[in-house]
Amino acid sequence: MFINLSGTCATTKLVQCRQMGVYECEVTRKFQQDPRDVQDLHEADFLARKKVVDEVADWIESRTPQGARRPSPMDDWSPILYDYEIVKGSAKRLKDRGHLIFTDMTTTRFLLVMCFGDEASSCEHNMSYEDDYAAITKANAHRFFSLLKYVYNGEQPPKFVRATYTTTHAGLHPEFLSSVENAPSSEAVPIFHITPDNFTPSLLPGEVERIDNLLTSFKKSVPSAEVKAAVTGDKSSRPAVETWMAEGHVYVCKVQARAILQQGLPNNCLANSQESLQGAIFDHDRGMSRRHFQ
Repeated sequence: MFINLSGTCATTKLVQCRQMGVYECEVTRKFQQDPRDVQDLHEADFLARKKVVDEVADWIESRTPQGARRPSPMDDWSPILYDYEIVKGSAKRLKDRGHLIFTDMTTTRFLLVMCFGDEASSCEHNMSYEDDYAAITKANAHRFFSLLKYVYNGEQPPKFVRATYTTTHAGLHPEFLSSVENAPSSEAVPIFHITPDNFTPSLLPGEVERIDNLLTSFKKSVPSAEVKAAVTGDKSSRPAVETWMAEGHVYVCKVQARAILQQGLPNNCLANSQESLQGAIFDHDRGMSRRHFQ
């Protein structure tokens, strides 16, 4: 089976991890390259992810017994995805894409890290994006757990997806790696610990159909109707994020977007036409490239 290091289909990668082994599927070597040689990530996106990959690697090394060649399967984590969609063709909007996924060697425990840009808009309104980042991260965690529960519905079902995000100026929260088995200490901590007991079914029917077709191509059995029902949700399970912007729209903050759309006020936040503000969504600022979210 061919493994594409740059593959973005999460379903494919999960099947390959169980069939080929995690070490064959990890993408660590992607981040050992010169960022200028990586064609599918802008340099800022590459460096943001590399910083997380390196931090997780240092954390693993600190937990490895002295003299041991490798940590135990429960203490060894590898990145298997760095930019993904649930199944090929499922990411209809920018916020449907996930970023870094790590798994331990049992492929039952997963870490998800979203790498965003600046914490606030650069315009006069200085709008914070923290709530939006949290909503997008949480939604992606629920969707990824739903996928795991569907693809790994037989032996060794998923135990958790632990998710957080980083920004241009803020790295991983100290609690994220300090105790991966535990829920965050408070709701103020930007960590989401998704388990079989608290996950929200988030796969859309069309996505489930695509996943079934892919599983069939791998000669894998298609999950039962009962399993389908347990992981299928609707669009209401996705985050209602006001500041995200569709590909091709100029960067504007939501305050100015509303003003222009509702009152026809002059635009002072970098947008150049009212038409470009329809569905206005996210001043991504300089921390992330729009091309990354195509």
